[in-house]
Amino acid sequence: MCRKANQNEKLATIALDWGSMKKLFTLVLVLMVAGCTDFQQSQTQELAQARERFALKSDFINSKVTAGVITRSEGANEMARTAREIFPRAYKFHALMDYQALLLFRVDKGDMPIEEAKYLYSRQAAEYEADEQAYTQQIQAQNEAIQRAVIAGALINMGNTFRQISVPPPRPLNCHTTPFGNEYATSCY
Repeated sequence: MCRKANQNEKLATIALDWGSMKKLFTLVLVLMVAGCTDFQQSQTQELAQARERFALKSDFINSKVTAGVITRSEGANEMARTAREIFPRAYKFHALMDYQALLLFRVDKGDMPIEEAKYLYSRQAAEYEADEQAYTQQIQAQNEAIQRAVIAGALINMGNTFRQISVPPPRPLNCHTTPFGNEYATSCY
């Protein structure tokens, strides 16, 4: 009788704590989602800063080309080096910058008119932009799926916790063994 009363007291205590557990769980869930968001925002901010540095360097290089200090192909090579410094893992962007340098080298050499180089570069740049946009959308979809999976997992764990809390533990089995000659009979209730 005492044991059953202790179990009921535990269930009552757990039921009373459910309100605080619910608040705690909600807080943890919000913090998990906010943490993912903060991480994504910091990455976006770093990328924006890198793009700004690249734009400033690009403007500086273009001013040197316009002033006649360096040739177009030298400026394009300098842009390619800058891209590698600022965006070390943007291999497709590096290839685009190298392609631009090759086209401008051919223009400076007299093998190609500037209009043809601009046309070829714009086609390559449009293809690059389309690839980058598709990649960005894919990453965003993956991040959203991960966030949904984290939330679903947390909700499932919460449900399992409630199931464990609300279902009292099974009663212990009482077994009785009786000998019958060389054999034994056991009955449990």
